[in-house]
Amino acid sequence: MIGDRSLKSLLILKLLKSAQHSLTKLYLLFLSQAINLLPANTQIREIRVFLESVLEERAQRKRCNQVLKSLLQAEFLRVQEERIFHQQAKCVITEEKTCRVCKKKIGNR
Repeated sequence: MIGDRSLKSLLILKLLKSAQHSLTKLYLLFLSQAINLLPANTQIREIRVFLESVLEERAQRKRCNQVLKSLLQAEFLRVQEERIFHQQAKCVITEEKTCRVCKKKIGNR
């Protein structure tokens, strides 16, 4: 049950990221087209408010992405630390050890 929920959550997250990526590409395309539709003699001061809002949104998105990158890096390091901890666990195999499934001896013969 818990594994199913985790798998569903991961799938939903992947779909949302894909949708976000598609929307971002579409937004950039519309923005580019809107700027290209402006007459060549358009003064910057006439579209200053628009450009400021676009730049502010881009700066905010960049900050969010930097925070996300830092969080992902921290998660990666935590997982690496956990992996190292679990890899340090030792399992001593002696001639007396038997396989739990087939009941055959595992040790050297």
